[in-house]
Amino acid sequence: MERIAVGLDGSAAASSALRWATGLSIGAGAAISGINAFQNPWSEMTPQDHARLIAEREDLLKNTWLAPAAAAGVAVDGV
Repeated sequence: MERIAVGLDGSAAASSALRWATGLSIGAGAAISGINAFQNPWSEMTPQDHARLIAEREDLLKNTWLAPAAAAGVAVDGV
C-alpha cells in the first residue's frame, strides 16, 4: 500500500478517520492524501471570492486537518 485517502472536513468523524489512517500508514509505510470537497454556499460569487474560498480550504487541509498525521512523521498531501 502506497497511499491512503482520507476525507477531511474538520469534523470529529474526520479526525477519527485520520487517526486510524495515521496508525495504518505508519505500519504500512504509506503516505496520506487528505481530500476535501465543499459545496459553494452561494449560487453566484465573484472569481476573487471563489479563489479566496479555495485558498482557505487548502490552508485548513494542509496546515490544520493534516497536521496530526504530519506530526506523527507520515508523509501527507492535500487535494
